Amino acid sequence: MVLKNVCTITIPEGIKCELVGKKVTITGPRGTLFRDFVHTPCELEMVGAEVIVTVWFPKGQQKSLPRTITAHIQNLITGVTKGYLYKMRLAYAHFPISVNIVDNASTIEIRNFLRESEVRKITAQPGVKIEISKDIKDELIITGNDVELVSMFCAQIHESVKIRHKDLRKFLDGIYVSHRGTQ
Repeated sequence: MVLKNVCTITIPEGIKCELVGKKVTITGPRGTLFRDFVHTPCELEMVGAEVIVTVWFPKGQQKSLPRTITAHIQNLITGVTKGYLYKMRLAYAHFPISVNIVDNASTIEIRNFLRESEVRKITAQPGVKIEISKDIKDELIITGNDVELVSMFCAQIHESVKIRHKDLRKFLDGIYVSHRGTQ
């Protein structure tokens, strides 16, 4: 039986980390991100420039909890230092998909998907920006500090143009993630 499972993460210079109970706030040059770990059965403590995550008497999936929490904190640190960038490509065989960006780069309108007259509107969460690539035709660039918000917005775009009741081997039209990484 394992007594405790511990994982640590070092906070780099120039990054401010505040730990109040199980609530983590990371502040860096690109802004501030917040994460709440109240629902997890673990201890979080700050010692110098390190955050130590401890789970006592872990069983089953609780053994992986410290590494998961440190990975979330690392994603927050990467977000406030570099930011996240996803690229999506518009794929179509015959009818060209038309995309418009409205409301200060926070809402995207998708038109003419498979020649449908329906206009699909997807609104991004605050902190997520959309732009159309000037270099590559039919490419969207989605940027933001929070990896979960950026990836969730990309998933919403992909799901909005999902083809139903047709052979997916033949009908490959859609909007797909082509690249994901940091800025």
